[in-house]
Amino acid sequence: MLALSLAGWSFVVAAVSVAIALAGFLVNFDAIRTERDDRRQSIGDEWAREWGRQRPLVYPRVPQKIGGTYPQRHLKLKNGGRGPALDVEGELRERRNKGDFHWGQLSAGAIAAGDKEVVPIAGPPMSPKWSIVSGVIRYSDLVSGTYVTRFDLRGDGDEELEIVDSPAGAHTGGPEQLETGRIARRAV
Repeated sequence: MLALSLAGWSFVVAAVSVAIALAGFLVNFDAIRTERDDRRQSIGDEWAREWGRQRPLVYPRVPQKIGGTYPQRHLKLKNGGRGPALDVEGELRERRNKGDFHWGQLSAGAIAAGDKEVVPIAGPPMSPKWSIVSGVIRYSDLVSGTYVTRFDLRGDGDEELEIVDSPAGAHTGGPEQLETGRIARRAV
């Protein structure tokens, strides 16, 4: 039988200790790396949620005539989102039995969160009934996300109007969708 000296046993104990320490280091290193990656993902998710909360949501308000010698139609737009809407523009179409007819353009530039803008309608000097007008509003946010709000105006003549999401889809480009249905109703 081989007998180990005290120096030999000390070497074996030291080697086993180093192996245990190395195994513990590798296990802890993997756990620490996994924890670090999880925290980075969590912080990234929080930023994404915060940016999502900052997105704009532009929609029209019930139209009204603004007087003058030559009454010009305007459309009031509201940014109901938490972030600013940039490059706001759109178009209005008159719904007819034989298809849609292009009526006018909208351009508001930027609308701050919670603000309302009265936007003049650029186009031919005609005044179709609001109840047969459809529209689309395009805008972007601070992070280059682009959005589209589509709407139809419905009602009895121009006495009482209702703004509803159009069948083509109310909003694209963001995680949330507008609920289909009435946006606003008011006697004008």
